[in-house]
Amino acid sequence: MDIKTKLPLSMVILLVTPLILLGIISYTYASSNLIKISKDNMTHIIKMGSGELQNVIKKQHIETKLMSEKKEVVDFFFKCNNKMFNEEFYNKQTKAIKSILYGSKIVSYDLLNSLIINKDGKVVFNTLKREYAFNFNSVFKENANMLYDTNIITNLKILSKLEGKDSYIITNPIINEDGKFLGVFANVYNYKYLENSLKQVKLGKSGCIICSNLDKNLLLESNNKGAKIIKNPSIEKLINKLGKGKTSSFNGFIKIKEGQEEILIRYNYIPRYKEILMVCQSMKDIKGPAMNIAKMIIIVTIIFLIIGITLTIYLSNCLTKPITNLMHVMERASNGDLNVKHNYNRKNELGRLSQSFNKMIRILKNNYDELSEVYGKLSIAQNELKDKYLQLQNNEKELKRIKDIYTIAVNGSNEAIWEYNNTTNKFYYSEKWNTIVGIDINGGLKFEEILALLCNEEDKEDFQRSYLNYINNDEEFFKYEFKLRDSTDQWILLKGSVNKDKFGNIDRVVGSVSDISERKIAEEQIRFFAYNDPLTELPNKTSFNSDMSKILKNCNSCKGEGGVIFIDIDDFNKINDDLGHNFGDDLLKCVASRLRHKLSNELGLYRFAGDEFIVTIPHIQSEEYFRKFCYDLLSYMNGEVCIHGKQIYLSASMGVSRFPRDGNNIDLILKNTHTAMYRAKHLGKNQIEFYSKVMSTELKRHNEIESILRKCIDKDKFIVKYQPQINCNNGEIYGFEALLRLDNNDCGFISPGEFIPIAEESGLIIPIGNLVMKKVCKQNKIWKDKGYNYKKIAVNISAKQLKDERFLDSVKQILKETDLEPKYLEFEITETSVLDSMDSKVGILRKLKNMGISISLDDFGTGYSSLNYLRILPVDNIKIDKSFVDDICDDKVKSSIIDGLIVVAKNMNLSIIAEGVEEPKQYSMLKNKKCDFVQGYLFSKPIMPNEAEELLKKGTKLKL
Repeated sequence: MDIKTKLPLSMVILLVTPLILLGIISYTYASSNLIKISKDNMTHIIKMGSGELQNVIKKQHIETKLMSEKKEVVDFFFKCNNKMFNEEFYNKQTKAIKSILYGSKIVSYDLLNSLIINKDGKVVFNTLKREYAFNFNSVFKENANMLYDTNIITNLKILSKLEGKDSYIITNPIINEDGKFLGVFANVYNYKYLENSLKQVKLGKSGCIICSNLDKNLLLESNNKGAKIIKNPSIEKLINKLGKGKTSSFNGFIKIKEGQEEILIRYNYIPRYKEILMVCQSMKDIKGPAMNIAKMIIIVTIIFLIIGITLTIYLSNCLTKPITNLMHVMERASNGDLNVKHNYNRKNELGRLSQSFNKMIRILKNNYDELSEVYGKLSIAQNELKDKYLQLQNNEKELKRIKDIYTIAVNGSNEAIWEYNNTTNKFYYSEKWNTIVGIDINGGLKFEEILALLCNEEDKEDFQRSYLNYINNDEEFFKYEFKLRDSTDQWILLKGSVNKDKFGNIDRVVGSVSDISERKIAEEQIRFFAYNDPLTELPNKTSFNSDMSKILKNCNSCKGEGGVIFIDIDDFNKINDDLGHNFGDDLLKCVASRLRHKLSNELGLYRFAGDEFIVTIPHIQSEEYFRKFCYDLLSYMNGEVCIHGKQIYLSASMGVSRFPRDGNNIDLILKNTHTAMYRAKHLGKNQIEFYSKVMSTELKRHNEIESILRKCIDKDKFIVKYQPQINCNNGEIYGFEALLRLDNNDCGFISPGEFIPIAEESGLIIPIGNLVMKKVCKQNKIWKDKGYNYKKIAVNISAKQLKDERFLDSVKQILKETDLEPKYLEFEITETSVLDSMDSKVGILRKLKNMGISISLDDFGTGYSSLNYLRILPVDNIKIDKSFVDDICDDKVKSSIIDGLIVVAKNMNLSIIAEGVEEPKQYSMLKNKKCDFVQGYLFSKPIMPNEAEELLKKGTKLKL
């Protein structure tokens, strides 16, 4: 803190501190004196008040006693007790007593009423009007015991009973000449007289005098604060102590808190009358003058503070301004300006300081000029030295940078760096040499000898030849890959180049060495997997093509015959879907292991693709042997295998072709072998087929139909026909079954039995099914909108459709697009379509049924026909296959089976539909057996939508 700030602050502290202390002392002294004076004053007031109160009451007591002793009062009371009066006598005596009582000069002007009360507390006389007498009776009866106590004042405030005046009663007993107690004489006095006398005493703005009895009843108050003070907890506690005599003194001081106000109270207890007189005064009023003194001191302090600050600021400026100017001049001099001068010519200490400063600056300026001249000469020399130093520094940085780059390159590289000095035969190498090579090279060896230490004997000559070829051919550098000496799997790559002197002689050989073992392993793996399958490690298709070319070449030269077996695992995709692809991979490895174990080394085994394997037989010894081998292999492939604790049944389909009989090139042989395998699949799987030319014709037909199906999907060329279903009870049309037909311009009519399996096999059944469903729903909506009376139209659903995870969404979307209610649609399924993944498919069927679509079990009796399926599957009706209906009239067994099916269906609330009904007797027998519905050529063949609509228009029963 600078002087300019310290000086005013110090002056302010010096001025303010004494004034503050003076104020505190003055306030404390004045407050204590004022409290003492107030206490003395309150003591004086309460003494006067107590004396005045006692004097007044004493006087009133004397007055009451004198009145009670009047002979007329005693006589009146005696006559009243003996009932020796009448109304006239009572009025006369009352007037006489009033005259005697109030005619006396001793009667006080605050006397309100006089009463004569008998022993029972009954008022027998009062100076008021007679009709008020009963009011006094009720009051005095409640307080009768107090009326006979002559030592106390009976403190009763009879409000609103004596014309609204507050009052108190003084009593005296009435005693006859014999000393017998007759009753009580009571005078009623007005409290206002005492209150008015108390109000004459002034105790500040908030002071007051109050009087209370031991029952905490307020008797007197000089203002309206008495009620609150009496209820104060501290006052109540004091009154309780006084009443119980638990305090040593009947007078004293007490402070109480009434809200935010502090009140000082001087109290005095009068035991004779059991009354407490209190003088109250607010501490705020008592300390008021002291607070005024404190305020005056604060005002004076503020005035002195303002004056002091102003004076100290002025004096501070006078003292510090020259010093401040001198500081500014010195600051300029410190910044290099030696031409400055401080102008202050007063003859005091600051003036002498200014002169000394100016003299010092002149001396400094002279010295500075001399030094500047010397510095100029030194600067020239310094600049020269600096240039040389910077040059050296730059050279050092460049060397360090090159060294760092070299170090990073060496450490970051996977190679060890080496150098051979051809003159001294010294060999230098980096730290990684020991990590990679691990062979210490001692000095004194020739370079060719060092190379011989690194490689094996079989590589030594080739290595040295490569080095000499490099030197003789003047190539840019040499390199050689070799296995490290005494190592079976570590491969080393050594690279280098030579430096020659001016005479062309080799001076140094420098290079690097690196471990290329991982690269060699990777190259070996690439080479392996180029010709082998990564999963089974069997030779792959590339190996097959290479080996097959050699086999065909040998076969042609020796005029022999060989064979190719194409093996495809049955239902492999289903295994993948149900058990997962990891399980499928393990199954393929198991199959490869089994085949490798079965086949001899001269036979070729290849994994062709997916779940397809190929076996090559380079030379067939005989036809009989070859066929026996093929069937043995098929039998070997079939059976149970255990993978990860799961038992599955494995089977395969095989196709066989011979060469050169069935083809003399690889592509043709593969095509014919695959055709034979496909034929085996088509015939039911788990079979072997030998290629014949007929198979090629069948394959061509298969491909043509598949192509036609794809075109029909793209152009929506499918035909849907409708075959009516007849209600056996009334012969009316119950519904229709939608049947898909294919009629191609090139191939003509294609049977559903031919194109449906191809559609399922190729996966085309899903888009075809969606097209058919959409056509049927559209037609169904048209007929229902026209009001035709039938229940529903049935659509056949394949296993692949149920397996399609988008099937449910497709159904919902088609129903939404066609705006058809689901209850008009029925899906026909077969037992075999739900056997695999039954749980998931049953779940889908339940969801369809919950939507409102009916489910029908088609071809019942031709598949597994387990009655357990009827319990599990959520079907609405069962369709009896045509094969049962054909022989129903002649075959009793089949007839009995139908009887049983109908009984079971009825018990399970299922409907029965018999299909393929072609003869009237069949219909008649089914009707008699209580079959619900029938369909067949007897009623109608499958017909076009317009023909079906004509039947619906007629609305009549169909004629047989």
